[in-house]
Amino acid sequence: MGVYLGIAPSISYLEDDVTLEDNVPNQRQTGSAGKPLQHLHMSPTRLQLLIAAQKFCESFAEKKSIDEILAHFSTTHEISVIEYGAPILAPFLGRPFVGSQAVKQYFDLISSLLSYKEMAFSEYVVDTEVLKASVKGRAEFTWLNTCQSWNETFTYTLDFDEEAKITRYQVWADSGSAYLASHGRLNKPET
Repeated sequence: MGVYLGIAPSISYLEDDVTLEDNVPNQRQTGSAGKPLQHLHMSPTRLQLLIAAQKFCESFAEKKSIDEILAHFSTTHEISVIEYGAPILAPFLGRPFVGSQAVKQYFDLISSLLSYKEMAFSEYVVDTEVLKASVKGRAEFTWLNTCQSWNETFTYTLDFDEEAKITRYQVWADSGSAYLASHGRLNKPET
């Protein structure tokens, strides 16, 4: 059981005969027996989830550091990343990266193989019942060792915890173009 510290709205609890005073900053709230009230975990609002999703996506568009991107992930829940596709097409496809070290490894791997420019996001969809947001993105990607580029539209689905931090990051992208670019065969006719 935690203690609620901060600004408390006016709420009455019948079973404990407790009333919290309006906007009392940093006051320890207690019940009738003088025991601290447990921290109430309220689900994030639609706006909070939308802002969290937008800030995460902006961190990519602005090419923030991996540490800054990782700051959007939960520290209280297990986290994971998966980019869907056949693992034979690229080393970051089709396998889950689970745990904070593995998620960091995913972002390190992506940044060692790909660069991008003109990344933009639109069409955010938020579901507060399951704490998810989905978004459509687009960018021009380049496979670094072949310098071959392609324009891509992709989607992210983000699962959040009660603090609007990401617990699961799912990516659907153009794995075929990534594969061809990685082998220097993008925009070349097959023989």
